[in-house]
Amino acid sequence: MEKISAYSNRVAINISSFDVMINFMKVTPDVDGNGKIIGELNDDHVQIIMSLQHAKALSDILNQQLSKYEKDFGPINTSKKAATKQDSKE
Repeated sequence: MEKISAYSNRVAINISSFDVMINFMKVTPDVDGNGKIIGELNDDHVQIIMSLQHAKALSDILNQQLSKYEKDFGPINTSKKAATKQDSKE
């Protein structure tokens, strides 16, 4: 099986009584000729569908790993201001 890697800066999640659908997207500004942002472009889209049990296990593992990271390196700033500042670096 070929490994696929993709960067994501937006996630949409839908849950039914049977499964969880996670859509990972890469969104970039759509800029006109004058440099004015006129919208967004969805460059990439990866969809993962999994059972509720797998989603719960993924959530637990992700929370454990993030807690370990924050213990080692300090809190992760999730404020809108911090996200906007990070996005402008890319």
